[in-house]
Amino acid sequence: MTLALADPFAPALSAPDAIPLLGPYLLRNARLRTLLCGGAGTTHWPLHRHEEHELFWGVRGIGSVIADGQLHVLLPGSALLVPAMVPHELHIQPDTSLKCTLISANADLRCQAVRPLAMPSVIAEIVSYLDTADVPSSLRTRMESIAIELLANNADIAVSLPMPRDERLLRVTRAVCAAPGEDRPVADWSAVASMSLRSFTRRFRLETGMSFGAWQVLARMRMAMALLEEGRPLAQVAARVGYSNISAFVTAFRRTTGHTPGSARRLGADWPDDDTVWPQRQVAAE
Repeated sequence: MTLALADPFAPALSAPDAIPLLGPYLLRNARLRTLLCGGAGTTHWPLHRHEEHELFWGVRGIGSVIADGQLHVLLPGSALLVPAMVPHELHIQPDTSLKCTLISANADLRCQAVRPLAMPSVIAEIVSYLDTADVPSSLRTRMESIAIELLANNADIAVSLPMPRDERLLRVTRAVCAAPGEDRPVADWSAVASMSLRSFTRRFRLETGMSFGAWQVLARMRMAMALLEEGRPLAQVAARVGYSNISAFVTAFRRTTGHTPGSARRLGADWPDDDTVWPQRQVAAE
């Protein structure tokens, strides 16, 4: 599967106060509200921020969020929590939709930074019920508290990639994302970047905080998660991301995500196939 990404580091507004502040979105006496992204055909939300925390989930297709100098890829069954006031931008493919739950900034999510999560169906069902049903205020308060506590204690599972800013290095990372199973010496990748091997390795570590080899493993595990969510056989997944030995793949997957491939499958949620199940709202940016 080829992952087509827009340029994650297009020129952005530098002064925090100049970054658009969207919202507020929460209704009176509510701490959670869920909106649909992609229903109106929008595929790009430029750099912006919210007064509320923002939870991306319920992905049908593939999307990506750029925040804090990292590219976070949104896959079915995964979620991403962006704390209040953190600038970010969202890209989704034309056939992709996802849910966006805005959460009161006063909610104790025990999270100060952008955080990838697993998204068990119990949380999805709670926030969806709150947004589609006429819930008495006392019950809403209790259900919101349960959802917030579950999110605060949720396990990290998604794989995020720090992205370089140098266009030469971006040329390499895009190629790796498109074909993560391709086995090439680092010297070949430095040639793709039109850099010497020494300059390539030093610059890559400087801009991403890790070696190219470690980054490539992350890219492979990210693709592996997408294939596992599709229900692909383990041997096929391992081969697609460059592992001829299943045992070596399982070890790398567990070291990277903290889960086995089997448990990662179980952490993913099954989403309704019918879009009419979800509230057909549009975010203000659309």
